[in-house]
Amino acid sequence: MNVPNPQVGEKIKFDVLVENESKYEDVKNTDLGYRINGGEMRIISGINISAGEEKWISGLEYQSKSGDTQLSVWAKINQAQDKPANEWNGTANPYLDNVVTANFPLGNLDYYMDSVSNATVPLGESVNVKMVYGRYALPIDNGGSISPVKIRLALYDNKKNEIPITTKTVTLNKGDKKEDYVVISTNGLKPGSYTIMASINIPPEVGETTYANNIAIGTLQVLGIPTALSCGYSGSSDSELSYIVCRKNSSGHRKCYYYYYYEDLNSDIRNLSVVYVNPDIDDSQSGDVPLISQNTTVIKKGQGFTFTVDARYSEDYHDNKSVFMNSAKAVAEFPRADGTIEKVDLVRLEEDSEAGRIKFGLPLNWLHKHSWDESVVNENGNPGSTNPEDENFYYAGGRAHYISLNHPEGSYTFTVKIYSNGVGLGDNELMNCLEGHLIVKGNVMNDFYVRQVNPEFPFPSTHFPNGPTSWWQPFVNEVFDQDMINWYNYKDQWRNWPN
Repeated sequence: MNVPNPQVGEKIKFDVLVENESKYEDVKNTDLGYRINGGEMRIISGINISAGEEKWISGLEYQSKSGDTQLSVWAKINQAQDKPANEWNGTANPYLDNVVTANFPLGNLDYYMDSVSNATVPLGESVNVKMVYGRYALPIDNGGSISPVKIRLALYDNKKNEIPITTKTVTLNKGDKKEDYVVISTNGLKPGSYTIMASINIPPEVGETTYANNIAIGTLQVLGIPTALSCGYSGSSDSELSYIVCRKNSSGHRKCYYYYYYEDLNSDIRNLSVVYVNPDIDDSQSGDVPLISQNTTVIKKGQGFTFTVDARYSEDYHDNKSVFMNSAKAVAEFPRADGTIEKVDLVRLEEDSEAGRIKFGLPLNWLHKHSWDESVVNENGNPGSTNPEDENFYYAGGRAHYISLNHPEGSYTFTVKIYSNGVGLGDNELMNCLEGHLIVKGNVMNDFYVRQVNPEFPFPSTHFPNGPTSWWQPFVNEVFDQDMINWYNYKDQWRNWPN
């Protein structure tokens, strides 16, 4: 039930949510009856609800009178209890859930739940969400002593099952606005999307002028456990075929000879390493930026890594490797943080047709400026704007694959499968499967921290015994100059510095 504006002395309008729980039968021309504060029955007729449909019924209203202290609502859908014919809710009386009742105290103040933050968290971990709530400074709010009210946080799964998280009691004075942080544990949850519902004074215990702003909605995304990739059966990397050649000899007799034909596909992963983009390179155009190797396979969440694949084919029949060169391809599979798998076609970096050799590498990757986990593979330049000031600008990530900031720590295995047709008589389908291994430990965001800076002593010796860090040394005099010190000390002529 939704009662958006229940003010004393005013006409109060509200809505009731009904559902046809039948999966097969539509309900046509039914009605909804309701009473307010025990008054006369009122009827809304001509209601049609499709099978499985949820529908808000509007048009319910009540003229509030001076002296009313609460709004008590009773409503019933399908009063004749004849639709749908196959209704059943697991009880002896299947129409018990056709009735809804609610009580709304009426008052002269207005609590509100301003917002609740969204969150993404791997399964097995916890996350903080922030609620912002308060009490408006209404002219009719006398600001007197008010009883404490409850704020609640709950989750709802895709079947609308409620999962209570916390209930707290708070006291708000007129004009107050507060924040509260709640820890949500994923223990007992399943991977998927959940609705976060934060509320204040719901169900109502203190009378308000409206309850339309007492609820805020957010989303919790619980990521699944990344898939443990492995090659298992690695496919056929070599083949041996026999074939027969028959000829007539000088005496006219037919004689046959057996020959054997061999072909091999071999490949390996090379130069696997965590990398970062050279910060001195303009990364707004081509995207094929130089990557600096860190010579390690221990990677932080949010970092990238690169590798190449060397694929080699040999055969001893026609000495013709063109079929391999034309048909060979390589596909990498990377485990995502949400449990799904990302497949990426590798690109050819080098080819040697005489040697039957192909060097594969990762395609160019682009990272969105506002979402580190949003990347786009594109060999043809920036997939968004080329202006770094625009909202849809992508930073060039080079030929690297980037691990999600939400990926759990531990072992990380990806696979690469190389496919090719053989050159021989059977046109064999050859395949290699390779595994690459890294260790995920730490987070790139751990390299950043917030601290208060006194411009007169920006690098106190207690924390920086060797003076400014190497990155800051060229800029100390430029940034922490006298102008900033004067502004920090709030001298009149510098109050609006640097404007």
